[in-house]
Amino acid sequence: LAAGVAVARVGGNLNQLSRWINGAVKSGRASHIDALKVSVRLVAIERQLSQIIGQNSEASRDHLVL
Repeated sequence: LAAGVAVARVGGNLNQLSRWINGAVKSGRASHIDALKVSVRLVAIERQLSQIIGQNSEASRDHLVL
């Protein structure tokens, strides 16, 4: 349960960062190149989170007693 809460918080933070970079580009505070660099990093973090979630889901299923 605690891991799920932590993953949800990280996901929420990724969404906030995405919104921030979009706003920064629109207002001229960041270039499109900077936004692209940040976006690439955010996608990498999202993929890593997906792998962690998948691994934890598999581990949970392996420990189920039917």
